[in-house]
Amino acid sequence: GSSEEESFFVQVHDVSPEQPRTVIKAPRVSTAQDVIQQTLCKAKYSLSILSNPNPSDYVLLEEVVKDTTNKKTTTPKSSQRVLLDQECVFQAQSKWKGAGKFILKLKEQVQASREDK
Repeated sequence: GSSEEESFFVQVHDVSPEQPRTVIKAPRVSTAQDVIQQTLCKAKYSLSILSNPNPSDYVLLEEVVKDTTNKKTTTPKSSQRVLLDQECVFQAQSKWKGAGKFILKLKEQVQASREDK
């Protein structure tokens, strides 16, 4: 039971214009809010984060590329899902079949884009 095994690396995209992505090492028990908090701490000098430093204003958007068996399609389908605040990020990440990523979004951005569709 070393602490190495208890943690995992998570890459968060679109953290800020100055920092398009960041990698943090988080405990495996981390919830989405924990990871967001850690990400914001790491990017705390970024202007967009300074103007909006509250972790509860953010969500993690999971974008997973579906592994298409039909190789003729050039555009792989990706599915997006917003993680719940208390969802375990490590478990979510371990379910990915294809390539996936977490994107940091403001809650209002996500809600706005949902209403368009």
